[in-house]
Amino acid sequence: MRKRILSFALTIIMALGLVQSSVLAADTSTGDSVPSQDSEGTYLIENADQLLWFSAETKAGRLLDANVKLIADIDLNRVSWTSIATGAKNDYSGTFDGNSNKITVTGASIFSTITAGAVVKNLTVEGTVTCKGTSGLIVGTQHGGLIENCISRVTIEGANTSSVIGGIVGQMDEGTIKDCVNYSSITAPESKMGSNASNIYGGIIGKSSDKGTTSPIISGCINYGDIKSNYFAGGIAGLTKSPTIITNCKNFGSMSSEQQAGGMVAVAGGSVDDPKRLDILNCENNGAIIALKEEAYVGGLVGRLGATGKGTDFTHVLFENVVNNAIVQGGVKGVFAGFFREGTEATYTNCYYLDDGSNNPNGIALTGKASLKEIAVAKDVSSAIDKLGTITLGSESAINEVSTAYNALNDVQKSLVKNAGAIETAKATLEELKKSQVKEPDPQPEPGKPEVNPEPEKPAEGVAPSAEAVQEALNNAKEAVAGVDEAASLGLAKETPKVNVSMVSEAGEPATVIPAEVLETVKGKDVDVVFEMDNYTWTVNGTNVTAEEVKALNLGVEKVSGVVPESIVEELAQGNPTVQLRLSHEGDFGFKATLRYNFGSEYAGKYANVYWCKEDGSTQITTSGLIDSDGYAELAFTHASDYVVVLSNDNKAAENVLDAEITNNDANVTASPKTGDAANISLILSLFALCILAGSAVKSKKEAN
Repeated sequence: MRKRILSFALTIIMALGLVQSSVLAADTSTGDSVPSQDSEGTYLIENADQLLWFSAETKAGRLLDANVKLIADIDLNRVSWTSIATGAKNDYSGTFDGNSNKITVTGASIFSTITAGAVVKNLTVEGTVTCKGTSGLIVGTQHGGLIENCISRVTIEGANTSSVIGGIVGQMDEGTIKDCVNYSSITAPESKMGSNASNIYGGIIGKSSDKGTTSPIISGCINYGDIKSNYFAGGIAGLTKSPTIITNCKNFGSMSSEQQAGGMVAVAGGSVDDPKRLDILNCENNGAIIALKEEAYVGGLVGRLGATGKGTDFTHVLFENVVNNAIVQGGVKGVFAGFFREGTEATYTNCYYLDDGSNNPNGIALTGKASLKEIAVAKDVSSAIDKLGTITLGSESAINEVSTAYNALNDVQKSLVKNAGAIETAKATLEELKKSQVKEPDPQPEPGKPEVNPEPEKPAEGVAPSAEAVQEALNNAKEAVAGVDEAASLGLAKETPKVNVSMVSEAGEPATVIPAEVLETVKGKDVDVVFEMDNYTWTVNGTNVTAEEVKALNLGVEKVSGVVPESIVEELAQGNPTVQLRLSHEGDFGFKATLRYNFGSEYAGKYANVYWCKEDGSTQITTSGLIDSDGYAELAFTHASDYVVVLSNDNKAAENVLDAEITNNDANVTASPKTGDAANISLILSLFALCILAGSAVKSKKEAN
């Protein structure tokens, strides 16, 4: 009975404890909790109480240069929040690291003001707020400093008063905002629509002022929020009154206004007579730009250039590497700028716009939407076509590469490549050159006459590296060999040294003939010689060089097509992509060499299975290599010929060796010699199978016991 009473009493005590905990959790914060500090003095804030304490300290003029790191998400819904550094002359100048945590807000911005030296980074804010005056979800006013990698996910509504609101910063005097993202939509109250209230809204900043001495910089920022205002609505900034630089920014939100709207900036220009400029560099607008009244000024990038009223305070805007992917709707509009006041002007460099039929002389019309990255790729392809120059027999690889690159473009990109016809012209020229190079077969000796003695072996054809590069490689090779010999004499293990040979000719052209003297120097030694070709490498270890006479070889590698009959390629491919490679040298090398070749990062994780295509029409798997994340595979060769490389999920060289071992196991016959290292893979697979059998036996024994 006593045990039952004691159990009941403990249950009551635990229940009361839970109730008490619940009441404490619902209690409003008092802001008197002091956060701990790490070894460097940084305050580690983990709850609303501690953030309130820090805010109160800065309001009192203390800890304005203190460093802070959030170590948990913080919800300010239950507290009466006052921004950090509130009050006259209370500018924050420390480092505030959100540490990828979020703050849920219901009222004012996180910081009232920050100044030079301040860093606010890695912070996300979310919630629903009504803003008034000059407001930013991260910082109200930025006198200087850096705001980096911050995100705003707040639903914002302007108060029933004139206001300046930015998704990240309200007003920016100086400093930098970098790599910030705004998802917050900003909407003016319905009561202000149709009025003359000055509601200035921007996705990243409300406005840049003319109070600073250096240009504010907004870099790498993105706006996804829709903005609707009776006055100014800008994807990045509502208004720029100072010489502002906006670079590498993108807007995806729709901008709609009764007066001015722009994909980057609604209005550039203030109300003073000092000349101003705006630089918009490497920027994209992808959001709709909508005039809510016919007299509104709207532009794909800027709504209006120049101040209202008297004076021409704003004189110049630079549009460079920009694209507007939106059709500007209604009002006084332009694909880049809607309206220029007297005295203002613009410079246009590499400007693109979605074709709206305006035939704008300052830009290039796009047949569809395209990002700056896609446009850059199309320009690179066009440049590569121009670089084909005079077509020779050696141009085949370059022609194939540029053709493949062009075929990979989408329709919008292809429309930008105005010289695409030169690819087919180059192909036709190459075919004519091939036909002219076809030789008659060598005459056979007449019956009864002795065969003519063969001509003496010619030196390797191709381009040799410069004498300076060869001499440097020789010096390095001798030093490496000396180090290996010294380690061997002392009985010490030594990591295999590498000797790099720069394969560039005296004229600065790519070279493919490997110098024999370098290989002769490392012959029989554990030294790797890496021949750095134009876009691939060959590696030869000295222990693999065993020939009595080492000769210079042309180890050029060329991507070709149509060399191997299509029927053979299809049989090998089994639906997988293929690449045909031709090695310049003919026959055996006299040593093993490893080719590091790029098949494209899109094939990462697949195997490059190399098939030797013999003269009698048969094929043989010779080697394979796993393609790494950068698209490279390492393939071992001992001879040169024409090869088909099948890019598949299976290691065919290893499978071939394993099949041969299983088939010939009783007779203890190993597989045919291969160029690659498949025998090692086979041994590993066999050991792995034995491990599985042993594990199964142990398991069976345990179950029996």
